[in-house]
Amino acid sequence: MTAAAPIPTATEAPPMDPTTEAGPADSPPGSPPETLARGHTSSRTAAAGATLRAQIAENPLASFLGAVVVALLVSMLATTNIRINRLEDKVDAGFAAQDAKIDAKFNDLDAKFDDLDAKFDDLDAKFDEMNLKLTARIAKLNATDEVDAAIEGRLSDRTGDPAADP
Repeated sequence: MTAAAPIPTATEAPPMDPTTEAGPADSPPGSPPETLARGHTSSRTAAAGATLRAQIAENPLASFLGAVVVALLVSMLATTNIRINRLEDKVDAGFAAQDAKIDAKFNDLDAKFDDLDAKFDDLDAKFDEMNLKLTARIAKLNATDEVDAAIEGRLSDRTGDPAADP
């Protein structure tokens, strides 16, 4: 059987110091050390990637638990969205029920106003009928002098002689 190569640990790997920068021999002359061509990574990024890989290789249980925590957070956020949607649906249903109650009350009030309008129309018709009857009686009397006297406040005697009034 072949022996597997040992996994390098943090003690075997040389320590990487992120505060050190590449020397001037590594960069082209006249360019600042931060300027990189497209597609190239800095030594800091490469060092961070190497340390992350080393940490994952060194402690896979912590890495697995970290992934589980991230998955649970994403799941919690997704279920929170579902809960918010259910809450919005309940609130919308409550508003719809209140709108239905308000509409029913307005319909009842409209019906009552329609009844009052019908009563006013009946009273107007009765008033017009009484006005026509009164006009007919005044015309039937054909006694404009007596009506004028009644309007002025003078009453005539029943004998029919309006000149006898004082």
